[in-house]
Amino acid sequence: GRVIQTIDEGFLWISDSSLISTSADGDTSWPKYFEDIHWVQQTNDEGYIIRTNSGNLIKTNKNGNIEWENNITRIRDIIQTHEGGYMIIRTWPDNSHLIKLDNQGNMEWGKVYCDEFGDKSTFKKVIQINENEYFIVATNKKDILLIKTDSEGNTSRLN
Repeated sequence: GRVIQTIDEGFLWISDSSLISTSADGDTSWPKYFEDIHWVQQTNDEGYIIRTNSGNLIKTNKNGNIEWENNITRIRDIIQTHEGGYMIIRTWPDNSHLIKLDNQGNMEWGKVYCDEFGDKSTFKKVIQINENEYFIVATNKKDILLIKTDSEGNTSRLN
């Protein structure tokens, strides 16, 4: 399994199907079981966002209790936004989507971006640079791209 240190200085032990929360002293706080865990990261509210290999995205509170679930397959990257929602890169064989979820896991919008020649890009990473702007690192057939978007996914030209 894997271990991550939590905001409260404890640890989260992660295996294929379980999460075990411990205090900094190693005392078990709680165990929770989820099918086929792919990765876990802690959220700003001390809860967790969990992605399973089957495409489920699960948000828990700090005690591991499920707050919401959403089925989004082929997630390449996910970040929690400053306002508590989530920005997700979803990759398909011939293009990528940028998806914005609110803090309850509801989809606010989704976008696919093309260059001036109509070539679709493969998104690699999303980074929030301030309250209302994001950078997407992407590649296409011939270039490495940096795409700047606002909080609604609208692009602007970089100088």
